[in-house]
Parts: sequence; C-alpha cells; structure tokens
Amino acid sequence: MITFGIPKREIVSKEKYPSLPVLTMEHVEDKGFNRRFVLNNKAVELLQVIPGVSQVIFAFDGDGEAYISKYTSEDSVLVGKNMAFSNKKYYEHISKLYKLQSNVDNEFELTDAINVGDSVIFRMKFINPSEAIATVPN
Repeated sequence: MITFGIPKREIVSKEKYPSLPVLTMEHVEDKGFNRRFVLNNKAVELLQVIPGVSQVIFAFDGDGEAYISKYTSEDSVLVGKNMAFSNKKYYEHISKLYKLQSNVDNEFELTDAINVGDSVIFRMKFINPSEAIATVPN
C-alpha cells in the first residue's frame, strides 16, 4: 500500500474506561472553580454529540435517578470541543442527589436508553463507589 504524505502514528487511547460510555464529574479544586463534567469518547458516540456544537441536558425522576440526553433548550449546556461542559447548578443538584463528595472525581456509566418523545435519555449509573460515598438507587 502506498500512502501519500507523512504517515501518521496511531493515537493510543488513554481513557480510564475505553469500552464504557462514562460521564465524569471532576473534583472541585477550590471555591470559585468550575463544576466540570467530562464525557469520554464512548459517551460522545452514544449521545451522538458533536463537540463544540451539540448541547446536553440532565433529567431527574421521582425515584432519585439522574439522566442525560442530547437536547437543546434553555436549560441545556453546550458540550465544548474538549468534550467537557460546566454547570454549577446541575453539579450541585447531582452531588446532593447521590450524596457525592466533591473532592474526588465521580463517574457515571450511561445505561438504559429510554425514549422520551423525540429524545433518547440515558440513566446515569454511579460506578465509582470505592472513592466516594454515595447512596445510589437500584
């Protein structure tokens, strides 16, 4: 095979969960710092998010479950080109809902696709119980 130009090296993924769609709530450095969420590559693919263009929104049910969806509304948040976004109100609500510690990263697997109208939402299943105290509904 002949390749034009300088051959490019393959980029090796260094993600913690390369085969799972994961949303990470990064730990808070100090008062005044952003409350940041980061999607890994599988989560971006699952949500069909285009970084720098698409928006996501969180949803909550009466059983204490949190969900995420690609959706545009006044409450949605733009996903940056770095696959991250910040929102203090969502961060604090989810932290309170799951009783999370903010001094460690908290990770959620995106599971259980549910059709709601024209949108698909994914349940956020807490996957980091060894580093954070959480009460997670079944």
